[in-house]
Amino acid sequence: MIYFLSNNFKPKDTLFLFNSQSTTFDYNSNLYKVAGKLANKKGPVENAKINIDGSLNWTTTSSSTGEFIIKDVSEGKHTLNIKHEKDNGSFTEKSSELSVFSDITLDAIILPQPVFLFDPSDITVSSIKITWQSTYADDFYEYKLYRRDNPGLDENTGELIYVSTNRSDTTFNDTDVLSQQTYYYRVYIMNQYGRVGGSNIKSAQTFAGNLIPDGGFENNESIIDFWSISRGSGSGYISEIVADVKKAGQSSLYNKNPKSYTDGALNTWTTFKSNNAINLIPNKTYELSCWMKANSEITDIGGLAINVFQGQKYVTGMSIDTETQGSLGDSIFVDWTYKNTTFFISDNIPVSIQIYITNESFWLDELSLVPSD
Repeated sequence: MIYFLSNNFKPKDTLFLFNSQSTTFDYNSNLYKVAGKLANKKGPVENAKINIDGSLNWTTTSSSTGEFIIKDVSEGKHTLNIKHEKDNGSFTEKSSELSVFSDITLDAIILPQPVFLFDPSDITVSSIKITWQSTYADDFYEYKLYRRDNPGLDENTGELIYVSTNRSDTTFNDTDVLSQQTYYYRVYIMNQYGRVGGSNIKSAQTFAGNLIPDGGFENNESIIDFWSISRGSGSGYISEIVADVKKAGQSSLYNKNPKSYTDGALNTWTTFKSNNAINLIPNKTYELSCWMKANSEITDIGGLAINVFQGQKYVTGMSIDTETQGSLGDSIFVDWTYKNTTFFISDNIPVSIQIYITNESFWLDELSLVPSD
C-alpha cells in the first residue's frame, strides 16, 4: 500500500491514505506514566518525595498508602530519585536507573528506616560517647560520623571523625574535644555508590573541669594509662598510688628515687610524661596547679618540676626545690605545698604535661589544668 502525506503536514494533522482510510498521528504518544509503591519494615511510606531526573515537572509525593504516579514522562533513560525525611531531620534516599518505553508500574520499593542518633552519653571534660541505631539497609557499606561546633551540619560543613564498615558497630567515643564546648553530631549511611540516609542531629556540651585525667590520683591504673615513665640509672624506683598520705580525696601519687651515683655524681630521677596530647581553646588563659610534698635524705640536690610543652616548645612550668645546706644524710622534709601558674594559649596546638622528680621521696596530689577565665 502507498501512503501520500500532505506537503503542509502539521503535528496532530490527519494522515490521508490512498485507500481512503484515515488515522490520527499524535506526537504525545511517546509520553508515559511511572507508578509505584514505597514501604519500609513498618509499612507504607507516606510523604516521601519522588522525582525523575530532578525535574519539578516530574515530581510528586507518596500517598498514605505509599503509592505515587508521575505522568507524561518522556521515552528513554532516566534516574528515579526517592527521599523520605522525618520530622527529626533523619532521612533515607534511593536512586535507580529507569528505562521508560511504556507505562511502568514498579514493584514495591523498600526503603530502610532512617538511622536514629541517641542522646550523647558518658560526657566528661574531654570526651563524649555517641551511639546510633544499626541500619538494616541491604546495600549498607559503611557509617560516616560527622561533627561540627554548630547545628548547620552536613557532609560538606562537618568534620568526618569516624568511619566503620561493620553494621553492628554503632558506638564511638569522641575524645578529641575541648572542655566546656558544644558539639553537634550526625551519622550517614553509605552504600558503595554514595549516601543512602542520614540521622537526626544531636548535640552535647563537655564539662568544665580538670583536663588532666585522674589528676587527684585516685586510681592506681592511671599511672600506666595516662603517663609514660622514664628513670635514671640504678634500681629500686617506686611509682604508685598510696592512701596513707594525701592532700585530698582518697590517695596521692608517691614516687621514690633511690640514691644512685654514677662516677661519684648523683643520677637519680623520674620523669612522667602525659601519653595523650591535651587540646586547649586558642586565645584563652589556663591555670596549672598542684600540691607537692617531699621527704629526702639527700641534701645536695632535689626537687620537682611540672612543665607544659607544645611539642618540644616549653610553655610554662612550676617547681619546688628541697636543695639545702647540710651534711649528706640529713633529713629534709617539705610539707604539703601549693603551686600554681597561669599561661595564655594563642593557637590550637595541643599541649602535654611533664613531671620531673629528683628527690628521693615525693608525693603529688590534686594536679589540675583548667581554664582560668
